[in-house]
Amino acid sequence: MENFLDELNSNEELRDAFLAQDSMSGAYEVAKPHLDGISEEEFNSEMINLAKNIVKNDELDDNTLESIQGGVDKNPEVALATIQEQLINKLPLN
Repeated sequence: MENFLDELNSNEELRDAFLAQDSMSGAYEVAKPHLDGISEEEFNSEMINLAKNIVKNDELDDNTLESIQGGVDKNPEVALATIQEQLINKLPLN
């Protein structure tokens, strides 16, 4: 997963393809060649954890933070959108 995140930070073509996805399964298909055999389920879990860390590092009040993290847990597409927003803002993922 670390290799994929490094590639996502440095490879504009990969980043653009990832940003074009609107589902976690689409994001997985883009990421798959860079994942060293990680399953889609593992990918989803890693992406959710990454999104939680991104949200946690934002300066949000406790109620907002709890609400967003709950959304990330229940809907993988919220996690994907959180990560995509981080990329759009050109902030590193790791």
